[in-house]
Amino acid sequence: MRGSLLLRIPVNHKLKPSNFFTDPPLNYEIYLKRVRTFPKVFKPIDNAKTDPERHNIDLALRNAIKANRTLQRNNISLPHKYRHSHDYYINDEVLNLKLMPSNNKLEQMLWNFLYNNDQNKSYFTTNSNTLKAYLTTPPVPHNPKRLFDIALTNFNQILPKRFSLFKKIDHIDTSVTYTVLQLLLEKKDYYSAFKLIDLTINSPDYLNVLQKRFKHSLIYSSSAITTITLAEIFMLPLISPFAWMGINLLAFAGLFYGLFRLRVVQNAGRLSWRPYNSIYYNYLHSEEIIAINKVITHLEEHNEVNIKNFHHSKVRKSTNLSLFESNDFLLEAPNGKIELVNSLHPHEDAEMANLQQFLRQELNKRKMVLNDSPEELDFLNFWLTHGENYEWIEPDQDPAEIVKLDIKNKLA
Repeated sequence: MRGSLLLRIPVNHKLKPSNFFTDPPLNYEIYLKRVRTFPKVFKPIDNAKTDPERHNIDLALRNAIKANRTLQRNNISLPHKYRHSHDYYINDEVLNLKLMPSNNKLEQMLWNFLYNNDQNKSYFTTNSNTLKAYLTTPPVPHNPKRLFDIALTNFNQILPKRFSLFKKIDHIDTSVTYTVLQLLLEKKDYYSAFKLIDLTINSPDYLNVLQKRFKHSLIYSSSAITTITLAEIFMLPLISPFAWMGINLLAFAGLFYGLFRLRVVQNAGRLSWRPYNSIYYNYLHSEEIIAINKVITHLEEHNEVNIKNFHHSKVRKSTNLSLFESNDFLLEAPNGKIELVNSLHPHEDAEMANLQQFLRQELNKRKMVLNDSPEELDFLNFWLTHGENYEWIEPDQDPAEIVKLDIKNKLA
């Protein structure tokens, strides 16, 4: 009888949008009821950003994400024998209730509700907070196709389609792109990370918006110079108009150039531009160098042993770029060059060698230079000066402890 009572629990239509789905009691049966009731409670409206009802729908969608992921976390906490199974039931002489589907089906239900539903899709893909809630609420999604769908749909919708000389181009929020990029890096899918960068912040459409913004700034600056010069000529007619024009041009050119350089990223840490690049090119591709620097930094930190991470490299999880985790399964990517690479460099990982070659090609193509890390320069200077003016400081972790942990891991 307990199961039948659960089926008859009414959905409270007076719930606030922020807890419409998560209001207790929360289980699979009630979650389904609230999903079915959602279109009746929240009617479709225009996409006006200032509409309070739109804000309520965005809050409700974020709450739907929270409720679904809560059910998935409850699934993970189940005994291991149920974790990878399909739908399971409690077999009883009276009741045969379907309690909870697998996490894959729950995630598919959430995706259908948010993205494959025409009523909800426009709200879901245009609100960066809702998208980031979907991407960051654990357990986070791992389907690369869906990650790309989210990033590209959002990016194409926020790009301005029409330009006017009299209307300022607003700042473009690229935070969703960087969130998807971080998820791809956590999966160590570096090839897809570069593809994402080329389809979003390095795409022709985005570069065109930056060009329009630059031209818009030049036109407004020229109008300001002309207005100020005419005012000066009218107020001080004894001074030559050409003198006023020259003074104002020099003053505004210096001010504009200084402010323009502040917006240009010349050095992103591990990466910098080649010296012969024009400042205008660097301005258009500033977002690109920041994103690729993020990729390079992640690769070095989690897949290489260097001076910076040496003291904890022995106790971190071992890396294999040929292995991918998807839906609680480990997938191994095929690689036909393993035997050839291992025969030439027996101590070098084949997939890492291919990835490093790919990175060198990409950096050359994008006119970027890999900088020396400060740790490597300090280490080189230490040996060149024979340790003069250097003081030994104990590392955060005792190297002997690392050896013990390494032995313990091998015995386990």
